[in-house]
Amino acid sequence: MVTRIALTGLASAASLVSLLGPTIPLEWGPGPLTVDSLPRVTYVAHRGGAREVPENSLTGLMAAYGRGTAHVLDFDTRMLSDGTLVVMHDPLLNRTTYLGGEVHKLNVREWQGVRVRPKAPLPGSWRSERPPTVAQVLDLLGGLWRSAQQLRTDRPERWRSFVDVLDVDYRARDADLVRAVNSGVRRVWAHTVVTSAQRDRVLGLGCDGVITDTPGRLARAPQRVAQRGARP
Repeated sequence: MVTRIALTGLASAASLVSLLGPTIPLEWGPGPLTVDSLPRVTYVAHRGGAREVPENSLTGLMAAYGRGTAHVLDFDTRMLSDGTLVVMHDPLLNRTTYLGGEVHKLNVREWQGVRVRPKAPLPGSWRSERPPTVAQVLDLLGGLWRSAQQLRTDRPERWRSFVDVLDVDYRARDADLVRAVNSGVRRVWAHTVVTSAQRDRVLGLGCDGVITDTPGRLARAPQRVAQRGARP
């Protein structure tokens, strides 16, 4: 099971329901954490910005938060054998940690022995650390926690009464992206965008935001195509 969670009051996937909200230990700017409070072009740090920081790590999430180039932080969750939710994308430990095996077979005590393995190509210097639990991330960064459920229909116009953000694949055809933009859902974000050309294409078709592994670089790169039908 993978659940998309974002720390600024938004989930990065399409079906946004089930609102939970602890007090926010770290503020993400003034005002309520709502879709309407986001800028017209929203940058979502995918897995914390996985080409700029160690993905799904507490240090990486904090670095993305501190840099201020992303408006939303995204991370993934999996469940341990004892029901504890932890921050991890893959079902296996092999790719991002020094251990191997299946995540769901560990309990929280065994999880204490897992250490993140930072990728060599990442910019900067990163130390190995224990991947956090979801509770640890929410305790630190707080915000509104909304669960994202897998959508099973291709009729986005039916979702507008209960969906805040529609997450679409940036590789979709122009006509499909425009249909999503015109669905009536308040915000449409494209994933997983890496280059400025990809960003400019989806913004030019009317998307409001991009989910990206490189929020720092994209936020600084000049936008060469005007955003189509920018919303207030």
